[in-house]
Amino acid sequence: MDTDVARAVEEGLLIGRSTVTLATKNYLIVGALREGRSLHDLDLDGFVAEQLWQLSVEQDGYAARTARSARTARTAVGALRHQHDYRPADVKVLEERALIYSELARAFADLAADPSVGAELAESARADAWSELSSVIVKRLDLIARAAADPAYEGTRREGMTAVREVDLPTLEPDYRRWS
Repeated sequence: MDTDVARAVEEGLLIGRSTVTLATKNYLIVGALREGRSLHDLDLDGFVAEQLWQLSVEQDGYAARTARSARTARTAVGALRHQHDYRPADVKVLEERALIYSELARAFADLAADPSVGAELAESARADAWSELSSVIVKRLDLIARAAADPAYEGTRREGMTAVREVDLPTLEPDYRRWS
């Protein structure tokens, strides 16, 4: 395989793996926190495999479409009508692009079939999710601790709540009578 093609495939795999890890992290956070599901119920390994398989199918579609464009470009003549109106000069680039897409499709399918990859990406997503959640929890607890330690908190809280009732709510609600 050409070094440019190999590098493009390697970069595509890195992007794809990052995409799957992020999607899995979001799936985990939404499933566990919003829907109250357990990690076992979420089947992160299966989710990762499905995401990788979808990337494979997507890349395979790109490869087929690009190969068709290359075939059409071989005999195309006349003025260009739009950005995807290719000509014989574009055939080499299109064929290389189709090869990259095909290689990516094969590589993503291989990753989807490898249970160790699913486990690795699922664990990475779990660690990212926990890091994100723990950071939010620590910030909230710090905020609560600072507020509780502030001797003026009760006085400023009362003023703040009065401002919410007398300034903010009337601004948001045209029929302020509902709030008074």
